[in-house]
Amino acid sequence: MRTVFVVLSAAEKPGIANGSESLRLRALRRGWLARVPPSEHLVWMLPHTLDRASSFKFTGSISGTALFEALRAARKQRGEADWFMLGDDDTHVDPEAVDSFVRAASPSLDSC
Repeated sequence: MRTVFVVLSAAEKPGIANGSESLRLRALRRGWLARVPPSEHLVWMLPHTLDRASSFKFTGSISGTALFEALRAARKQRGEADWFMLGDDDTHVDPEAVDSFVRAASPSLDSC
């Protein structure tokens, strides 16, 4: 059972922090994401030019084409997977709990 973790994050605007990763992403890479092999995760940077009003719901959750673009990129860059775990850069994930879940669940639409 293969799971690819896809983390959505806002790209830094040009000139801010000399193009370095945000503090949030650096913390994420030192936190739970450090327990996921690089071949099993992808940090998808949302363009800084996104119109927040059209790309984000009022609840703050990401909607629209950004999700599909991230999934396409994950599949292209990381290959096929049974599951894709999506979250944004301030989502805490327990990779071991996700692994336990996917081993017990069926990715087949026939089981829905």
